[in-house]
Amino acid sequence: MKDSTFDLYDWLMENVPGTKYNLSQSGMNQVDISTIGIKTNFAEFASANIDGERLFRRTVASLHSVEEKNVTSTIGGSQAIFIAASIMAMNHEKVSIPVPEYEPMFSVAEMVGLSINRIKTGDFPGKETSFMLSDPNNPCGVRYRREAIEQIAETVAENNTHALIDEAFMDFSYEKPQRIKVSKGAIFSNTLSKFYGLGFMRTGYVISDEETIARVNHLRSLFTGGSSSYILWIAAQILQKRDYFYGKAKKLVDVNRKIVADFADETGLVTEAGSGSAPYCLMRYKSKINSVDLCRRVLSKTGVLLSSGEYFGSERSFRLCFTLETERLTEAVELLTGFFKALS
Repeated sequence: MKDSTFDLYDWLMENVPGTKYNLSQSGMNQVDISTIGIKTNFAEFASANIDGERLFRRTVASLHSVEEKNVTSTIGGSQAIFIAASIMAMNHEKVSIPVPEYEPMFSVAEMVGLSINRIKTGDFPGKETSFMLSDPNNPCGVRYRREAIEQIAETVAENNTHALIDEAFMDFSYEKPQRIKVSKGAIFSNTLSKFYGLGFMRTGYVISDEETIARVNHLRSLFTGGSSSYILWIAAQILQKRDYFYGKAKKLVDVNRKIVADFADETGLVTEAGSGSAPYCLMRYKSKINSVDLCRRVLSKTGVLLSSGEYFGSERSFRLCFTLETERLTEAVELLTGFFKALS
């Protein structure tokens, strides 16, 4: 194992506290769960002798039309990435990762000693037999064809290898939860941090075949242990209220997506925002300035926080998230429009 970097995290920790318009926040704003009927009283939980882990697994299984034995909880999405990469490393697998992609896919894989094959998203999945990816893609915001995901699942099952398919933003795509087809070695992960806006709970889950779930549970017990039964009790209730969260997210993101797409058209930026299914997009520009410097200049002149595409493996681009309240997003976009018109 060797040290690695997480430049996106460092950038956010450095700049989020003082920013005026945070267009690097990919998840929904936090909800006061007490206002939607979620029970949080610990005394009530303790007196009822509730098995929070079992309730959580049963709830996830019902949402995705799988069996309870195919589900386990994780401490957020980050733990799923680390455990999946560790399983692949122990199997001496070579992993294929699309470019651009969420930075920890690369950095965690490198940290645990995996050999990485970087493939352009248009050529993905390629000829490798192990995979790590986000679907919808982070930072582009576009989903993979269902046939590509099925091909990945078939490949890892045939070769006794593994794939991590991070679906942290998949819920933004569907009015009803997506049915997941369980396949040997395919690890589907999700988290309550993005769609539900509840990152403070540090709760997520993975769905896979029974053998892989057993390996995930074993490694989790060695690294961190599991989430508390109390937190999982609350998380299960939140998942049962998914319709509320979907309505809230759709109302905001649909309006904001058009604002962002119109901004790109007006400034000549190239993006797939209009056809995307996540609350963010990658925007490409023609100027020769590198994107880290560009984002620093944008922040200094406008107070708008963007994320450099270089953190995701994409030059001359930046990720723009649009989970901000519409009025505030409109203000930020007006400032960005002036900046990019002057830049060109």
